[in-house]
Amino acid sequence: MKKNYQNILFEKLNQFIKKYYLNQLIKGSIYVLSVLLLFFILFCSLEFFSSFNVQGRTFLFWSYIIVSFLIIAKFIVIPALKMVKIGNTLSYKDAAKIIGNHFKEVDDKLLNILELSELSETDNELIRASIDQKTKNIESIKFKSAINLIISKKQIRWIVAPLLIIILFFISGNEYILTESSARIINHNTFFEPEPPFEYVILNNDLKFKQFEDFKLKIKLIGKEIPSEIFIVKNGNKFKLKKLANNVFEFQFKHPSSDIKFQFFAGGYTSGPYLVKCLMQPKIVNLEIVVTPPKYTGKKTNTINSGGDLIIPEGSSVKWKVLFNNSHQNTFVLENKIIAESKENQLQLEKKIVNNSKYAIT
Repeated sequence: MKKNYQNILFEKLNQFIKKYYLNQLIKGSIYVLSVLLLFFILFCSLEFFSSFNVQGRTFLFWSYIIVSFLIIAKFIVIPALKMVKIGNTLSYKDAAKIIGNHFKEVDDKLLNILELSELSETDNELIRASIDQKTKNIESIKFKSAINLIISKKQIRWIVAPLLIIILFFISGNEYILTESSARIINHNTFFEPEPPFEYVILNNDLKFKQFEDFKLKIKLIGKEIPSEIFIVKNGNKFKLKKLANNVFEFQFKHPSSDIKFQFFAGGYTSGPYLVKCLMQPKIVNLEIVVTPPKYTGKKTNTINSGGDLIIPEGSSVKWKVLFNNSHQNTFVLENKIIAESKENQLQLEKKIVNNSKYAIT
């Protein structure tokens, strides 16, 4: 069977065009990744050092989305579609010019063959023979080799540069510029308080105090910039903290009766809210003692609304009714023995007293 040089030629051109767009896709992917990384670094740095508001961060967010969409479409989506022959692809003549520029031995021969192939439709045997002869002369040349898929050093540099910049951020301990700023850009609709260049470290073991007892708060400031003065903001009023050594400050709350809610203010920054928990003082709010003497005494039942010592006839029945506040574990002790307990805010018991006895409520 006679070899069809023309079909072989077109098949080689199709392979060249496919490899041409594959090469564009690979290079485009590198460019896209490098550009997106550079824009990521740029936008994060702008956000961090400029402290944009919601509108500013929204602009950065959508700018990044639009830029990403455009360059991905141009450098990845379009070459990928053209690889499968969707859209306006490279023509045989355009491919022939590229190949001719790459191979000196081909020069304009391939272009001439394509022009002759258009004339061959007239079934001119002489033209067909000429096409076969010219095609045979360049048959051994691999058109695909005109495209080099190996990534060059110049292309590598595009992606290595932004990666090195990101690595330097982490090595230098400044990764928060990228991580915190990117989080704020992603959550662009959320309002963020400006973060101070220092932080508060509470030195107290716990933030609790007993009701009506003085509470001394101690804090230490750490960071790059330490303000010389710190204030506590409580109920709209500012109170200056006393400065000790090594960036340690203290403030004493005097006789607080309930939970303390406050904020710190220093260097133009207001901290988030803090809470010091008040351990409410347990107390008896009402004590009622009902004494019922024995019948032989002829005395009536007597109600006493206060604690303390009792003088009662022997054999009297005594009923205690106690109301508590801020207490969840209450006991009644008689002659060093617990005879009643309650976890509620009240306790009630009745006892017949025949001897001198000591009682206590805890």
